[in-house]
Amino acid sequence: MKQLTEAQEQELLAKWLTIHSIFFYANVNENNTFKQSRKWAMINEKKAQKVGKKRGVCDMTIFLDNYILYLEMKKSPKVLKNGKLSYANIITTIHQKGFINEVNKYPYSIALYACGFSVAKEIVSNLLKGATKQEVLDKYKIELRTIK
Repeated sequence: MKQLTEAQEQELLAKWLTIHSIFFYANVNENNTFKQSRKWAMINEKKAQKVGKKRGVCDMTIFLDNYILYLEMKKSPKVLKNGKLSYANIITTIHQKGFINEVNKYPYSIALYACGFSVAKEIVSNLLKGATKQEVLDKYKIELRTIK
């Protein structure tokens, strides 16, 4: 079976959240440089930063009864021949890592990497069932290879 892309995994999560009437939004953080000259793209990026645009913002913001959940979607890890999961080709940026660390300082918010739709769905389901922030962080927090 062909592995899903990160965007396809996020689309599945969006559909699942909608079906279950869970309020969320996707943080589209694109600058559309392909439509503009490089000069205008840089000017627009500077303007966006002046009004609060942050680098590394998580892909999905999900509002639950007790928490605001920020998920940085990643594709599912590959399953190796020995049955173990390989996270080798799943990377994050220093900006994503910094955003997640900053958000987790607040008691009402949780930020995590979710490697695939099934993990994201499981995180949301556990929180809906009453899991605490610490329980969720202990179970789902992973370290990914970081690039600049």
